[in-house]
Amino acid sequence: MYRRLARALIGVPLVVAVAALASWQLPAGGRHAATWWWSEEDPNFGGFSGIHVTKDGTGFTAVTDKGFWMTGRLHRDGPRLTGVETGPLRPLRGEDGAPLPVPQSDAEGLRLASDGTAFIAFEQRVGIRRYPTMDGVPTRLPNDPFRNLPFNAGLESVALLDGRVVTVPEVPRDDIFTVWIHDPDWTPLFEIPARGIFRISDADIFEGHLYILERAFLGVAFSSRVRRFDLDGGGEVTLLTTRPAKFDNLEGLSVWRDGDETVLTMISDDNFMPFERTELVEYRFTDASVTQR
Repeated sequence: MYRRLARALIGVPLVVAVAALASWQLPAGGRHAATWWWSEEDPNFGGFSGIHVTKDGTGFTAVTDKGFWMTGRLHRDGPRLTGVETGPLRPLRGEDGAPLPVPQSDAEGLRLASDGTAFIAFEQRVGIRRYPTMDGVPTRLPNDPFRNLPFNAGLESVALLDGRVVTVPEVPRDDIFTVWIHDPDWTPLFEIPARGIFRISDADIFEGHLYILERAFLGVAFSSRVRRFDLDGGGEVTLLTTRPAKFDNLEGLSVWRDGDETVLTMISDDNFMPFERTELVEYRFTDASVTQR
């Protein structure tokens, strides 16, 4: 992804970036509950682009854009995140059962079904693979609608709707993002508007709504935004928009419930760069605050 950011910096005029900076707003209707930085000595640690959090918010599975995955536990004191305990990084497999080679390993989105089936979106070799288990041998879903997506701007998101796979390409066409569902072939489900220079980095479906994590790169920092939609594309709500550099490159999103609060857990992709960081970020919204907005 780092090469794409470099190209974006060259291609975005400074006046656009300055104008965009003036429009950033801090989140309203919710609260920033946690940020946790962590690292491991494993040289493959980093590049986390997809995350799935368990229903109770205590466990997670994450994938990296070098084609590795890990599971872990989230330690909490009430809503406050106090620590992250992780297992070893393990390689994802290809259809031949061998670890994915680097040219095919750009895993960007992850969603787990209730039976443990994993669906992982890959960006550079555009498509979604279905894994019977995280360490299993995958099969590929057809990718006909996505064959002509730009290189390095393919699929970063994957969500599940009643067991059916949903994805949204990263880059809009004519200022519109098309939400696709695989049922049993890929079909447009609905459309949502692009707003500003944000691009989609992940999605989740939770309690009858589509949540979209978006990212904007302004040359020196990232800004993140989360929007929520009804499952017909209506009811748009902007849950949060962060100022540049408040967080690193948030790419993975998982939505879950804790009592009367909807929790957004996000993970950052450090691009394996020494000046970036791996972090978990959480925002919490009460049911009332989301409805009022």
